[in-house]
Amino acid sequence: MLVQLKLRERKQNPPKFLELLAEIRTKEEYAATRVKLNMSVHRVHANQDVDSRQVDIQTLKSELKEMKAMFASMTTKPPQEVANDKGPGPVAQGPVAESCENAEIAALKKQIKRLQRKITPDKIPVILGTNASLFKRLSTLSKESTGVVSELTNRSG
Repeated sequence: MLVQLKLRERKQNPPKFLELLAEIRTKEEYAATRVKLNMSVHRVHANQDVDSRQVDIQTLKSELKEMKAMFASMTTKPPQEVANDKGPGPVAQGPVAESCENAEIAALKKQIKRLQRKITPDKIPVILGTNASLFKRLSTLSKESTGVVSELTNRSG
C-alpha cells in the first residue's frame, strides 16, 4: 500500500498528515471491498443428482394415489362385485368363497399396514414440514386407511 501511495516520490513535497490519513483510509477501503467482492464470488456446481428424499416422496405419493383409487373402488362397489372383478370365472360358494375373501382381506390389511408405516409422521422428511397442507393430507389418508382396516376387520369377523 505504501508503494501505491508513492511516498518516496513525494518526499520533496510530502502531503499533510490529514491528507495522508485520508489517502490511507481510501486505499484501505478499496482493498477491503476488493477482498469482499472476491470472497463473495464462489463457483457452485449444480447438484444434478436427484435427492433421494424427493424420490421417496414421489413414490409415496404414487402409492397413496393407488390406495385412494382402491379404497374408492371398494367403497363404491358392493363386496360381491369386488370379488367378481378378480376374474371372469364363476363366484365360488360356501367356505371356498369365505377363504378367498379372508385371504383378500388379509392381503389388503398387510398392504394398508405397510403403507401406514411408510406415512407415519416420524418417517416423513423434514421437507414436508414446510408444506403443511401435504402433511395434513398424508395424516388424513393415514386415518382413513385405519378406518378401512377396521371396516375390513368388521366385515371378516
